[in-house]
Amino acid sequence: MSNLEEFAQAVGRDVKALNQKPEPRLTLTGNTLGIVGGNNVTLPLPDNVGHEIRGTGSPEGRITAEIGTTYVDVNATNGALKWIKGERKRQHRLACTHW
Repeated sequence: MSNLEEFAQAVGRDVKALNQKPEPRLTLTGNTLGIVGGNNVTLPLPDNVGHEIRGTGSPEGRITAEIGTTYVDVNATNGALKWIKGERKRQHRLACTHW
């Protein structure tokens, strides 16, 4: 192999390595969207944001929310689908609603 061919192969490998970009990983914390190892952007919030939370399983002991917030168990894990955050005897808790 000639020096020119070796040089062309080396340049080809370098160009290939430069063109390989890592897959960006995104994070979403609240309304902040971030790229791991990079910048963040704060997303605008509509007026009613935070009033409905979706997840799986019971929210009891796991979810902190304001009074009036609803929680929907998208899998109806224990047969219950929706909870509404209320106040009961000075203890803030989510009360299960049955539909």
